[in-house]
Amino acid sequence: MRNFVRIFYKVLPPVALMKMGKSIHDQIIGLFRYLSLLLRLSRIFLPGIIVVLGTGILMTRFIQGRDVIMITLESEWRGFFFMTGLLFWATVTWYSSRLIGYNQDDLFTEFPEGLYHAPRILGFACFTVVIYALLALPPLNWRSSGLLILIILQCLTYAIASNLFETIRDQYSECSLI
Repeated sequence: MRNFVRIFYKVLPPVALMKMGKSIHDQIIGLFRYLSLLLRLSRIFLPGIIVVLGTGILMTRFIQGRDVIMITLESEWRGFFFMTGLLFWATVTWYSSRLIGYNQDDLFTEFPEGLYHAPRILGFACFTVVIYALLALPPLNWRSSGLLILIILQCLTYAIASNLFETIRDQYSECSLI
C-alpha cells in the first residue's frame, strides 16, 4: 500500500505541495508551476492525444466505427486480428511517445515523472478507448456517465499495474548473470 501511495505522490504533486510550513503564496506558485509543466507535457504529446481521442470518437460516434467493432465480435479470427492490431497500435503509441519524451532534456530535468508516465498512459488509453467502444454498442449503450466510471477504473488499474511492475523491477534489478 505504501508503494501505491508513492505513485500518486509522484504523479499528483499538487497534493504533495500542500505541506505544512509553506506559505499560501508558495503553494499557489508551486501549483501554477505544476500546471505549466502539465501544459508543456500535453503540448509535447498532443499528436498522440489527438489520435487516441479521435479514434475514440470515431469508434463510438460514427456508424462506420461501430460497424468495425461489431464485425470484430462476429468471428474469432476477426477478433484475433483486431486484438493484434490493437496491441500494435498501443505499442507504437507508447514507443513513439517514449522516443519523443527522450528528446525533451529541459523538461526531463524539471518533470521526469511526467515524461516517464505520459507515454505509458497514452498506450494504456488505446485499450481504454476500445473497451469504451465495446461498452457503447447497442446491447449495453454506455454513454458519458459510464465513460467517467470507466476512466476512473482505468486510472486505478494503471496505478496498480504500474506499482506492481515497478516493484517487480526493483526486486529483480540487482540480479545479474555475471
